[in-house]
Amino acid sequence: MPSKDFLSQLAIERLMTTSWGMTCLEESVEVVVFGSMSAGLERKDSDIDLLCFGTRIFTFKSGQLDLIGMHKETRESAIWLSSELASHIVAYGTWIRGSCAWAADVRIGDRAIEAKRHRIEAFIRALPHAWHSLDEIFRVKYSIKLRRETQRLILMEDGTPVPPTKVLDDFWDSVSRGPEDVQNRLYQFTASSHESFNKDLLRRIDASFGTDRRAAHSSPVLA
Repeated sequence: MPSKDFLSQLAIERLMTTSWGMTCLEESVEVVVFGSMSAGLERKDSDIDLLCFGTRIFTFKSGQLDLIGMHKETRESAIWLSSELASHIVAYGTWIRGSCAWAADVRIGDRAIEAKRHRIEAFIRALPHAWHSLDEIFRVKYSIKLRRETQRLILMEDGTPVPPTKVLDDFWDSVSRGPEDVQNRLYQFTASSHESFNKDLLRRIDASFGTDRRAAHSSPVLA
């Protein structure tokens, strides 16, 4: 994993590409690097994910920087302490300013889990009607998004912090029981959808795991 000094220097370099980034850093009582960069799973073109607790509330995203600003009082709120992001940051974050005094109070809560379920359900409601008219690039995009969100839900339901996306894509067996969990969970969501959509989606989920399972599924895979 990258050292704290390396991440601090990189964060400063990326913040200096904005007109107000250094002001944000100076005003923050806590600054945390999270995501793939903190876990040492970054690519050459990866951005750096930063969370700043201070006096400003904002988000900023560029090719090099994904920045979230939260008010410092947020750290004490029940919504934050039970959120997906808080649990991820406690597990995978690197503090370059301040410390995580609130870590012991973090638990993935029912509200966060339900929000993730609703997000998946919203995709499932919308996609079948448009699926076969979508360009191939978008079918690939949405099948990967659904697979990743389902993986995140499975982990959250187990009380496990969600890892960086690369772990979901390439090392799922290291944090779960395997691809069958994802197939089973997605089948539950899509059971009432059109059969042709189900078959195509589950085939794509198989392919995204690099497996050679059957393309068509008429029933969920039993764990």
